[in-house]
Amino acid sequence: MRGKWLLLSATLILIAVAVGALSLLRRQSGPAPPQKTAAAAPPAFTGAEASLRGRIQARKIVNVPVPVDGAVESFLADVGQSVYEGQLLAQIANTALESERDAALTELQRAQARVSSLESRLIAARLDASRARADASRARNDADKSEKTYLRQQLLFREGAAARVSFEKSQQQFENDKTEFEHLDEMARLSEQNVDAQIRELDEAKRSQSEKSRQYEEVGDAIASAQVVSPVDGLIVGRRGQAGQDVTIEMEDLFQIAVDLSELDAVLEPEPQVLERIRPGQEAVVQVAELLSSIPGKVREIKESRVFVEFTSPDPAVKPGMTAQVRIKLT
Repeated sequence: MRGKWLLLSATLILIAVAVGALSLLRRQSGPAPPQKTAAAAPPAFTGAEASLRGRIQARKIVNVPVPVDGAVESFLADVGQSVYEGQLLAQIANTALESERDAALTELQRAQARVSSLESRLIAARLDASRARADASRARNDADKSEKTYLRQQLLFREGAAARVSFEKSQQQFENDKTEFEHLDEMARLSEQNVDAQIRELDEAKRSQSEKSRQYEEVGDAIASAQVVSPVDGLIVGRRGQAGQDVTIEMEDLFQIAVDLSELDAVLEPEPQVLERIRPGQEAVVQVAELLSSIPGKVREIKESRVFVEFTSPDPAVKPGMTAQVRIKLT
């Protein structure tokens, strides 16, 4: 009986030693690392929802046409640039208009020189006419005086109170003064007629100058219209051509300017099996990397293989050309 107790006690001691050794071994080796499992990527299309990547574009676009035929002299704005109404975007060079402007300027300068010359001539003609009329007036006064003297001498001569010599002398003086007056009066009349002719010629020259000035201004306006300016405030999202390239007035979209940048579209190109399950009016959620929150949207239109999801941007930082991730509920 005593031997059995000894055997049992020895067995218990061995079990305790084994348990302690195992516990010490576990503490020294540390906890076992957790087993890693591969994380599965969220599917692009699961069940009744599709997640698609698209590009943001403006819903409202204003086209800026080419105003005149010519060559692009310079572009002063580019895609991605914000512009304001009236801002100069480009300049179109038209050699024909420039040649016409030079010719019109030459004609205008000639007309101005002619008007200036005629104005000087008119001043001189008026001065000559004034002098001639003054001389004629003096001659008339002299003729009037000599006529009175002649008539008095004539009367005295008839009465026998004056000598023939005196009478004939007064008669000769009167005739001389009368002839002088008639001559100077005719000269004054011709001078005044010349003034009238100068006035008519000057008026005609001024009308011609006015016409030349109008023609020059019209060409200048045509050249000024060759400056392409923005008709609205907005963001340039498209531009055609390069500097030096020929353009025509048939080009109606030299620039494309997006306006009302809060009203935007996300344009998607889904796979055919997804496209056939998308309909206008379906709800969507637009996620832009630049925003932390999502934006509610709706399928506005399906055109060919492209889907247009409309949404209202709450942040001006969201602009056309950015990319967006769009989730659409499918049918």
